[in-house]
Amino acid sequence: MIRRTLIIVFFLGLLSVGVQAQVPSVLHYQASLLEDNEQVDGNVEFTARIFDSETGGQALWSENRPEVSLDDGRISLLLGSMTSFPDGLFDGGARYLEIEINGERLPRMRMASTAYALRSGVAEAVGAGAVDSEALADGAAVTSINNVPGALTIEGSNGATVNVESETRTITISAPGGTDDSSGIAGVQNSDGALAITNPNGPTATINVQPGGIGTAQLGDGEVETADLDDGAVTARSLADASVTGDKLAPGAAVSELRVGTSNLTGAVSLVAGDGASLAVDEETVTIAAEGAEGTISGVTAGTGLTGGGTEGDVTLGLAQGGVGTAQLADGAVTAEELAEDAVNSAIVANNSLTGEDLSANSVGTSEINTAAAPESGQVLGYDGSALEWTAVGGGDITSVV
Repeated sequence: MIRRTLIIVFFLGLLSVGVQAQVPSVLHYQASLLEDNEQVDGNVEFTARIFDSETGGQALWSENRPEVSLDDGRISLLLGSMTSFPDGLFDGGARYLEIEINGERLPRMRMASTAYALRSGVAEAVGAGAVDSEALADGAAVTSINNVPGALTIEGSNGATVNVESETRTITISAPGGTDDSSGIAGVQNSDGALAITNPNGPTATINVQPGGIGTAQLGDGEVETADLDDGAVTARSLADASVTGDKLAPGAAVSELRVGTSNLTGAVSLVAGDGASLAVDEETVTIAAEGAEGTISGVTAGTGLTGGGTEGDVTLGLAQGGVGTAQLADGAVTAEELAEDAVNSAIVANNSLTGEDLSANSVGTSEINTAAAPESGQVLGYDGSALEWTAVGGGDITSVV
C-alpha cells in the first residue's frame, strides 16, 4: 500500500510518430511518486483504467502491468501500448483516468482534450466514411464478428478479463473464477451424505464415496449379481447397514431365506450346536452332527404305567400291574376280538379301570364268566367286590318287600 504519497502527473499528450498526419493509439503518461517526501524506488504494480464517470460505473478500458520500475520515483509509460484503446473510446463525453498502484486506487482525474485527438486524427486522415468493408482487401481487416459488422467492443464481466496484445494482434479472454457468487464454482456440497468432499471451496476439491454411502436407494432391485463382484470386493465397510436386502440379490447369489419346519427365516441366521451336537463348515457345506454323550443313552426313567429303567447297561421297561387304566384306553377300544381267552384277569386290570364306555356291546358274555361249578342248594350267584361266586342265601322270615 502507498501511504502519504504525493502523485505529480504529467500528460504529455499523444505521441506524434509516422507520417501523413497519422495519430498514434497510445497516450504518454508520467508521474512522480513520493512517500513522506521521499522518492519511492524499486518496482510497483501499476493499473490504469478509463471510466465515463467520476465515481462508480464500468471501466471502458483497463491495462495492468505487474512490475513497473521507478527511476528516482518517476514513472513514464505509454498507456495503450499493452492493451489497445477500443474504437470510439474518446468519441465524445467526459472520460476519467483511474490509477492503481500496489492495490491502492487513487482518485480519478478528468482527462483533458489531448486524448480526443485520437478521434479527430481519424477524421483528418481518412475523412468520415471514406473507408468501408467493401474497400478493404481480403485479410486486411476484420469486417464482422458472428455476422455483426461495424465497431464492436469486447468486454469482460463476472470476473472475466479481456487483454489485447497489439504486436501479436491477439485477444485473450480469461475467466479465472471470482470470489462472489456470480463467477466460478463457489463450493461443492453433498445433500444425502453419500459422498465425502475434501477441500470443498477449492482450488481443488476431491470427491469420494463415503464408507457405507451406497445404500438401498442407490441400488436397483437385482442389479448386483455374482458376476459383477470381484472376490473380496464387497466388505462390511463398503456397505451401509441393511443396504443389501433380499430384493437386491440375484437368484442364486446368496441364501436369502432359510426354511426350518414350518418357519421361514430371513436375514442373518445363526446355527448353534448344543447338548452334545457339533457344527462344522467346509467351504460350501455345513455339517450338523449329534452323536450323543460318549455314544450312550445316559438314562431311562419309567413313567406312568411302566416299570424298570436305569442309567447303566441294558435297560428293561415293563407294564406295571394296573398300568393300563381308564385314561390309557379309548372308549370302546377293547372288544371280545382283542382279548385272548383268559388273557385279562384281575391282576392285569386296575380297579375301576373298565367302565361301560370302555366295553363294546356284548363284549362280556356268559363265556367270559366262569360258572362251571354247580351251586349248592340254597346258593345264588353274587359278586363279592372282586369276583362272581355262588353264595348262600341267608335264613329268616321276610318282614317286608320293597
